[in-house]
Amino acid sequence: MDRRYVDADVFLGLFNQETDKVDAARAMLEDAIAQDFELVTSALTLAEVIHPKDLPRLSREGREQIRAFFAEPPEPVVIVALDRFIAEKAQELLWSIEKLAYKDAIHVATAVELGVTVFYTFDGGLLDLNGMIGDPPLRIAQPGAGGQMALGVRLPSGERAG
Repeated sequence: MDRRYVDADVFLGLFNQETDKVDAARAMLEDAIAQDFELVTSALTLAEVIHPKDLPRLSREGREQIRAFFAEPPEPVVIVALDRFIAEKAQELLWSIEKLAYKDAIHVATAVELGVTVFYTFDGGLLDLNGMIGDPPLRIAQPGAGGQMALGVRLPSGERAG
């Protein structure tokens, strides 16, 4: 089965209803359901989405919404454990790519280890690394844009989760 990696910032765009990200994130989920591919993310994402960069921590209500989403994620979403092998692969990435943040190194190492076909992110620093990591080179791209869709999966909706 085709596997594609989803960076934490894509889930943040969905949970926080960020106007520049939510439609693409929803379209990505819809595509995964329609085209039968898995969307994988590191267990690190569960912690990372609680405190969005440059925003206050999420409210108790927002945290409960996110906890419920990841407790029983929609069918195409798979959470991958962070183990020693992936952590050591992340170390190698950190030593070889100076500008890579440790959380990003964990996400990229997970994607490389799983042999995903594409790594979805909105992070400009990661997008700059498209085709520069892994063998074969990891494709890093923004999730495809599309109109807001009504999904048959339980997704956060409405106002920001925070």
